[in-house]
Amino acid sequence: SLIYRRAAKQERYRVILDTRARLPITAKVLNDDNVGCTIIATTSLAPASRLNRIRAKGADVWVLPRKGAHVSLRHALQEMGARGFLSIVCEGGGAIAHALQAEDFVDELTLFMAPKWLGAEGLSAMDGAGWLLKHAPRFCFSEIERIGPDLMIRAVRS
Repeated sequence: SLIYRRAAKQERYRVILDTRARLPITAKVLNDDNVGCTIIATTSLAPASRLNRIRAKGADVWVLPRKGAHVSLRHALQEMGARGFLSIVCEGGGAIAHALQAEDFVDELTLFMAPKWLGAEGLSAMDGAGWLLKHAPRFCFSEIERIGPDLMIRAVRS
Protein backbone atom coordinates (compact mmCIF):
# COMPACT_ATOMS: atom_id res chain seq x y z
CA SER A 1 0.00 0.00 0.00
CA LEU A 2 1.27 3.46 -0.79
CA ILE A 3 0.19 4.64 2.66
CA TYR A 4 2.50 2.22 4.47
CA ARG A 5 5.47 2.95 2.22
CA ARG A 6 5.28 6.56 3.32
CA ALA A 7 5.06 5.67 7.01
CA ALA A 8 8.07 5.11 9.26
CA LYS A 9 9.82 1.80 8.67
CA GLN A 10 8.13 -1.06 10.45
CA GLU A 11 8.05 -4.81 10.00
CA ARG A 12 5.13 -5.67 7.72
CA TYR A 13 3.61 -9.10 7.36
CA ARG A 14 1.75 -10.57 4.43
CA VAL A 15 -1.17 -12.70 5.57
CA ILE A 16 -2.56 -14.80 2.77
CA LEU A 17 -5.96 -16.42 3.32
CA ASP A 18 -5.86 -19.77 1.53
CA THR A 19 -8.45 -22.32 2.68
CA ARG A 20 -6.71 -25.31 1.11
CA ALA A 21 -3.12 -23.94 0.89
CA ARG A 22 -3.20 -23.98 -2.91
CA LEU A 23 -0.69 -21.14 -3.26
CA PRO A 24 1.99 -22.43 -5.64
CA ILE A 25 5.27 -23.27 -3.92
CA THR A 26 6.91 -21.25 -6.71
CA ALA A 27 4.90 -18.10 -5.82
CA LYS A 28 7.00 -14.98 -5.33
CA VAL A 29 5.75 -14.50 -1.74
CA LEU A 30 7.31 -17.87 -0.81
CA ASN A 31 10.57 -17.20 -2.63
CA ASP A 32 11.53 -13.58 -2.00
CA ASP A 33 13.54 -11.87 0.73
CA ASN A 34 10.37 -11.26 2.80
CA VAL A 35 9.24 -14.88 3.05
CA GLY A 36 9.96 -14.76 6.80
CA CYS A 37 7.20 -12.14 7.12
CA THR A 38 4.71 -14.22 5.16
CA ILE A 39 1.87 -16.03 6.90
CA ILE A 40 -0.44 -18.50 5.20
CA ALA A 41 -3.76 -18.62 7.08
CA THR A 42 -5.42 -21.86 6.11
CA THR A 43 -7.77 -24.54 7.44
CA SER A 44 -7.74 -28.25 8.23
CA LEU A 45 -8.65 -28.83 4.56
CA ALA A 46 -5.03 -28.13 3.61
CA PRO A 47 -2.88 -31.28 3.33
CA ALA A 48 -0.20 -31.54 6.03
CA SER A 49 2.45 -32.29 3.39
CA ARG A 50 1.60 -29.02 1.64
CA LEU A 51 1.84 -27.06 4.91
CA ASN A 52 5.24 -28.63 5.61
CA ARG A 53 6.51 -27.51 2.18
CA ILE A 54 5.30 -23.96 2.87
CA ARG A 55 6.99 -23.94 6.29
CA ALA A 56 10.19 -25.28 4.71
CA LYS A 57 10.21 -22.18 2.47
CA GLY A 58 10.33 -20.01 5.63
CA ALA A 59 6.71 -18.86 5.84
CA ASP A 60 4.56 -19.24 8.94
CA VAL A 61 1.34 -21.26 8.72
CA TRP A 62 -1.79 -20.71 10.81
CA VAL A 63 -4.41 -23.46 10.69
CA LEU A 64 -7.68 -21.75 11.59
CA PRO A 65 -11.37 -22.69 11.67
CA ARG A 66 -13.53 -22.24 8.60
CA LYS A 67 -16.60 -20.14 8.12
CA GLY A 68 -18.44 -21.81 5.29
CA ALA A 69 -15.94 -22.58 2.55
CA HIS A 70 -13.35 -20.01 3.65
CA VAL A 71 -10.89 -19.22 6.43
CA SER A 72 -12.83 -17.60 9.27
CA LEU A 73 -12.06 -13.88 9.12
CA ARG A 74 -12.95 -13.49 12.80
CA HIS A 75 -10.41 -16.14 13.79
CA ALA A 76 -7.77 -14.74 11.42
CA LEU A 77 -8.19 -11.24 12.87
CA GLN A 78 -8.15 -12.60 16.43
CA GLU A 79 -4.89 -14.41 15.67
CA MET A 80 -3.42 -11.23 14.22
CA GLY A 81 -4.44 -9.29 17.33
CA ALA A 82 -2.98 -11.95 19.62
CA ARG A 83 0.33 -11.58 17.77
CA GLY A 84 0.36 -7.80 18.15
CA PHE A 85 -0.92 -6.67 14.75
CA LEU A 86 -2.50 -3.25 15.30
CA SER A 87 -3.84 -2.65 11.80
CA ILE A 88 -4.15 -4.45 8.49
CA VAL A 89 -4.34 -3.35 4.89
CA CYS A 90 -6.58 -5.49 2.69
CA GLU A 91 -5.18 -5.76 -0.82
CA GLY A 92 -6.98 -8.96 -1.70
CA GLY A 93 -9.62 -7.77 -4.11
CA GLY A 94 -13.37 -7.33 -4.04
CA ALA A 95 -14.38 -10.65 -2.46
CA ILE A 96 -12.25 -10.26 0.67
CA ALA A 97 -13.10 -6.55 0.93
CA HIS A 98 -16.81 -7.39 0.85
CA ALA A 99 -16.40 -10.20 3.39
CA LEU A 100 -14.58 -7.88 5.81
CA GLN A 101 -17.28 -5.23 5.46
CA ALA A 102 -20.14 -7.75 5.72
CA GLU A 103 -18.76 -8.89 9.08
CA ASP A 104 -18.36 -5.26 10.22
CA PHE A 105 -14.57 -5.43 10.47
CA VAL A 106 -13.81 -2.27 8.45
CA ASP A 107 -12.94 0.92 10.36
CA GLU A 108 -11.29 2.87 7.56
CA LEU A 109 -11.20 2.83 3.78
CA THR A 110 -8.33 3.98 1.61
CA LEU A 111 -9.40 4.02 -2.01
CA PHE A 112 -7.44 4.99 -5.08
CA MET A 113 -9.24 6.47 -8.06
CA ALA A 114 -7.57 6.73 -11.44
CA PRO A 115 -8.93 8.90 -14.24
CA LYS A 116 -9.69 5.84 -16.37
CA TRP A 117 -12.95 4.18 -17.36
CA LEU A 118 -12.82 0.36 -17.25
CA GLY A 119 -16.49 -0.31 -17.91
CA ALA A 120 -18.44 -3.41 -16.96
CA GLU A 121 -15.52 -5.78 -17.55
CA GLY A 122 -13.26 -4.02 -15.02
CA LEU A 123 -12.61 -5.49 -11.57
CA SER A 124 -14.79 -4.22 -8.75
CA ALA A 125 -13.23 -2.87 -5.57
CA MET A 126 -15.96 -4.65 -3.60
CA ASP A 127 -17.89 -7.75 -4.68
CA GLY A 128 -20.97 -9.20 -3.08
CA ALA A 129 -24.66 -8.45 -3.04
CA GLY A 130 -24.30 -4.99 -1.52
CA TRP A 131 -26.77 -3.18 0.71
CA LEU A 132 -29.90 -1.14 0.36
CA LEU A 133 -29.01 2.54 0.73
CA LYS A 134 -30.65 2.81 4.16
CA HIS A 135 -28.56 -0.16 5.42
CA ALA A 136 -25.30 0.69 3.64
CA PRO A 137 -22.20 1.08 5.84
CA ARG A 138 -21.50 4.78 6.34
CA PHE A 139 -18.12 6.47 6.20
CA CYS A 140 -16.94 10.09 6.41
CA PHE A 141 -14.16 11.44 4.20
CA SER A 142 -11.07 12.18 6.27
CA GLU A 143 -8.51 12.87 3.54
CA ILE A 144 -8.36 13.35 -0.21
CA GLU A 145 -4.93 13.64 -1.79
CA ARG A 146 -3.70 13.80 -5.36
CA ILE A 147 -0.94 11.26 -6.02
CA GLY A 148 0.28 11.81 -9.54
CA PRO A 149 -2.77 11.64 -11.81
CA ASP A 150 -4.72 9.58 -9.22
CA LEU A 151 -6.69 10.44 -6.10
CA MET A 152 -6.29 8.77 -2.74
CA ILE A 153 -9.48 8.95 -0.73
CA ARG A 154 -9.54 8.03 2.95
CA ALA A 155 -12.77 7.60 4.84
CA VAL A 156 -13.46 6.50 8.41
CA ARG A 157 -16.48 4.70 9.78
CA SER A 158 -19.14 7.12 10.97
